[in-house]
Amino acid sequence: MADLGKDKDTAGTSQTKRGRGAARRARLQSNLGSVTGLVLGFLILLMVNYLAMRHYYRIDITGQPLYSLSEKTRNILASLKEPLRITTFFTPLPNQRSRVQSEVDRLIEEYKEAAGDMITLDHIDLVLDQDRAAEMTKKYNFGRDENLVIFEYKDGYRILRDTALAEFEPMGFGAHQKNPRMLAFKGEPMFTGAILSLIEGKPFKAYFLQGHGERNIADASREDGIGKLVTVLKRENIEAVPLNLSTFPEVPEDADALVIVGPRESYNPLEVEAISHYLNRQGKVLLFQDVETTSGLESMIQRYNLKLNNDIVVVIARVGSNRQLTGQVTGTQMADHPAVRSLQGFTLIFPQARSLTLLPGPDGKPDPRVVPLVRTPSEYWGETNLADLKTVTFDPNADLRGPLTIAAVYDGGTLPGTGGVTVTNTRLLAVGSSLFLTNLQLSGPGKDFFVNTLNWMLQKDAAIGISAKEPLQYPLNVSPMQMRTISVLAIFLVSGVSLFAGLLVWYSRRK
Repeated sequence: MADLGKDKDTAGTSQTKRGRGAARRARLQSNLGSVTGLVLGFLILLMVNYLAMRHYYRIDITGQPLYSLSEKTRNILASLKEPLRITTFFTPLPNQRSRVQSEVDRLIEEYKEAAGDMITLDHIDLVLDQDRAAEMTKKYNFGRDENLVIFEYKDGYRILRDTALAEFEPMGFGAHQKNPRMLAFKGEPMFTGAILSLIEGKPFKAYFLQGHGERNIADASREDGIGKLVTVLKRENIEAVPLNLSTFPEVPEDADALVIVGPRESYNPLEVEAISHYLNRQGKVLLFQDVETTSGLESMIQRYNLKLNNDIVVVIARVGSNRQLTGQVTGTQMADHPAVRSLQGFTLIFPQARSLTLLPGPDGKPDPRVVPLVRTPSEYWGETNLADLKTVTFDPNADLRGPLTIAAVYDGGTLPGTGGVTVTNTRLLAVGSSLFLTNLQLSGPGKDFFVNTLNWMLQKDAAIGISAKEPLQYPLNVSPMQMRTISVLAIFLVSGVSLFAGLLVWYSRRK
């Protein structure tokens, strides 16, 4: 009997040990499964992050695309044949320059993202890289207290200073005298202009006719001057050069384009012949002629099936319950043409304009080489009674019915050149207004229209696109009393609500 009890105790002990062993194995398997799950989860997290770093999609959700490069910039970056090096040289000062540097760094990252390996970035720290800083200051002849962005491409370079990249409110204006607000950051147009000039090498030359009352390119202060266009053209790597044909009636051989803006007197026959000869040798002419003016070029442009009408484009506009006549012309219909395709959806404003007629070709059919670039809505008409504009009404027998053409081009196509290269034939742009190009009237769409058509004339297809937009500011003007109220609410109301919520939770747990 004693042996039987002993056997039972031994069997019980063995069963208990087996149960404990099974429990340990179960716990071990459970722990191993947990560890395996954590490791797998960590590996999956690493894989997802790796894939996200290699394959991602960028989107700009700001109201105006402040963090997106323009179409023009992307086209120019795509034309890079060799790596472009961008070097920043900024002194670490806690002032408005540091804000410019942050905008510059952000913008350069966008350029790098768009161009990839074709752009290399470098930043010279004045404190940590003293030897390199000294080398760069000696090489490019600038001081260590200057803040610069340096572009190097092939054997050329361009230097931009921080003072040209941003506009700040004047000191003493508003409530932020020690920390002026940045009104506009002009980094992209400046960057792209520098890169474009490096890619193209020498600048294009656009000669502006002078001496017959044309609008002055050297005048950037008077309202009727067009000096602001010169700054725009510099960024496009185009040099604006004045030309007076009365002294020597011949367009220079190095003229890439001839621009005629608002002549008020007629050119003499020798000058007209010189312009015509320039067109015959694959020249590029842009003519902006105002209402009630005669330039002497009317017969010449008719040879290219373009006619300037002797009228003024008007419309009856509704202002509240009143109706009044206005010569403020809106060009809303843009052609599907490379020169204005990027402006579709925008409105061009012409303070005063005459219309153009597209003449048929020798066969009596529309000339496919002539394209109306900008047209008005159908409500406009061309008033031919210029002697009395106070009692104007539409006369179907004398006036021109809308929609009317305000700008048109003649494109002579291409000619075979040497080495399989094609040469652009004659191109002529005629616009029935020049007022929209003046310093007073120049706007974003008008500037883009001028630059885009000139770039198209010069075959600078990569540079055609809407110019970079300046960032919009939405300032919140808060009075001192409102600021104190906001501070009190932030300090006491938020903390009071948090304290009340904590006491409520404590009291509920006590109960």
